[in-house]
Amino acid sequence: MTKLILTCNAGSNNTKLAAFNAQTLEPVDHASVRRGDEAHAWLKNHKDIIAIGHRVVHGGRDFTHPERITDDVIKKLTELIPLAPLHQPAALKIIEATQELYPDIPHIACFDTAFHYSMPGINRRLPLPKKYHDEGLMRYGFHGLSYQHIADVLPDHAPDIAQGRIIAIHLGGGASACAMKNLESVDSTGIFHARWFDDGDALRRARSRRTSLSSANGQHVCVRAQRSAISQCRAERRIGDQR
Repeated sequence: MTKLILTCNAGSNNTKLAAFNAQTLEPVDHASVRRGDEAHAWLKNHKDIIAIGHRVVHGGRDFTHPERITDDVIKKLTELIPLAPLHQPAALKIIEATQELYPDIPHIACFDTAFHYSMPGINRRLPLPKKYHDEGLMRYGFHGLSYQHIADVLPDHAPDIAQGRIIAIHLGGGASACAMKNLESVDSTGIFHARWFDDGDALRRARSRRTSLSSANGQHVCVRAQRSAISQCRAERRIGDQR
């Protein structure tokens, strides 16, 4: 019987599942499901699985490469839920389900944020006080696995320009743009999931965190910072007009 590698992609709208031949990496089966029971049924249909890869939206500062999932990894990923309140819980849920079904094989987390780890520090900073940056409020970049694929195949399709300055755009349930140079991320539009800013419930659910990131005032801090930046730009424009 053919040995398989499964992949699980828990997105904002559905969960995409796929099975690949472990030797050739050719696709064998795939499915897109919306309910947990559908995912469970599809997973149970496949035998001789040697590993499962999981797309995880947020790896924070700790995870910059694929990581074998352990209890400590799960703990750290759970702490990052406030930074990706739609995607992170879904990924953790399917990780738990697959570990119960297949406890004796490797489960590997692959992070959307990891591709953007190459961004220079100045592009990671937001117009916020340093203490918030130190607590994790920064530009992480998203859809990194999609951009990694583009970086992998671009030299085959456009070898003359692949190593230059490239703008790539991800369009799906969510959308973002990424600036690449030498096939590495140098800037991205991805900061936080939009719900982090406009959904008070997401902020309240984050209160269990030890840092001020969990504060219900986090939303107002971001808004004040944005207003301050806008006011500063307007002031500089008025000074320029007077000159």
